[in-house]
Amino acid sequence: MSEYREIFISMAKRFPFALPFFYLGIAAKLGFFSPFSILIGAIIMAKPLARLFAEPWGALFFSNKRFDRPQPIYGIPEARRQEGNYEEAMAGFAKIAGEYDDQVRAYVSMIDVAIVNLKDEARAETIYREGITKLTKQEDREALAGMFSAIRTRIVSDRDGVPDRAPVSGERRA
Repeated sequence: MSEYREIFISMAKRFPFALPFFYLGIAAKLGFFSPFSILIGAIIMAKPLARLFAEPWGALFFSNKRFDRPQPIYGIPEARRQEGNYEEAMAGFAKIAGEYDDQVRAYVSMIDVAIVNLKDEARAETIYREGITKLTKQEDREALAGMFSAIRTRIVSDRDGVPDRAPVSGERRA
């Protein structure tokens, strides 16, 4: 908001200089030179007006949001999961969850690995309870609860014999 204040102050400083040019141009006191007078007034006011209209678009592309520490890197544990090293992936996600209190994604990823890859519902339940106690924001806890119940349905469907996906042609159901 302080940038808008600076813009309006700049406009207020420039307006007294531009006003006579606008008046002479609009009143047509200069005859042939009236449009040029308006143009001079517009040039005087151009910079703050351009900043006023550009500020919201600049904020869209160049955020003023700063982080007080580096953001967590999920690539390493996700790569370990893709390689099939599920315990290393769990350790990586646990490290992120330990260092960053507000990372719902770390808990969701650990629950997903525990249920989908390790088929360990008890471990997933433990991770869920840990996440619920450590997350500080109510909306984060609600998001974790929703994701836990959604991921949990995958193990329930496996118990019922319902596959998670349709069989590929030539593949037989177990």
